[in-house]
Amino acid sequence: MKKILRRDIRYFYFLIAVSFYLLFVVLFIFFMKNLAADYILRDIDRRLMIVARSIPITLPADYHDRAIKPGAINKNEWDIVEKKLTHLAEASGVQYAWTDVLIYDKVYMTSCNRTEQTEEEGLELYYFMPYPEGVSNEEFSAFQGMDPVFANFEDRWGRFRAVFIPYISPGGKKYLSCAEYTIDYVQEMLNKSK
Repeated sequence: MKKILRRDIRYFYFLIAVSFYLLFVVLFIFFMKNLAADYILRDIDRRLMIVARSIPITLPADYHDRAIKPGAINKNEWDIVEKKLTHLAEASGVQYAWTDVLIYDKVYMTSCNRTEQTEEEGLELYYFMPYPEGVSNEEFSAFQGMDPVFANFEDRWGRFRAVFIPYISPGGKKYLSCAEYTIDYVQEMLNKSK
């Protein structure tokens, strides 16, 4: 009788040990997946920052001192800037790399890369383009401070994860340097981590 009881106790302890082991493995896998997802999001944000910080050194130094009204940047200069930003966007994998200015509570695009999408009717981009439907609250708030602002938002061009970095031109004009990935790209990267 004592032998059977001793064997049952050992079996009970064995089951407890196996249960704790399996629980530990499940919790470890769950933790590592969440850690991987956090790492991927931080890496995406880091890459967005690198691209957005590269834009001001890609543009002429006085670009945003002059980009304050329609016609201030001629078509030839716009084409050169657009080509440089297109190369930057293609090399980095971002969907869009651009700059905006805020004038009398209205935001205007002052530079941007070209994509296949920008050739479509209604999605064209051009110098000093206003945003008829406005910009995200996060982008607008970036004009109020000097810290980078990250946002997930949707507009007529799609759904994006973006960064808006405030800069001051040599002549004292504030502008935002911005970069974004599509939410589809972000989701694809997160799905690969699962």
